[in-house]
Amino acid sequence: MNRGKEGRRFIYPNSFIIMVAYIKVYLNLPYRQCEGILSIGG
Repeated sequence: MNRGKEGRRFIYPNSFIIMVAYIKVYLNLPYRQCEGILSIGG
């Protein structure tokens, strides 16, 4: 989906962002732990 793009590296779909929000709320995680679990931090 992002191969050959110029500019911003990745664009995540809205469904992914919503899923991450549900995981964060359901597991009561701080942002950094949620980011670490999903390995989206770079």
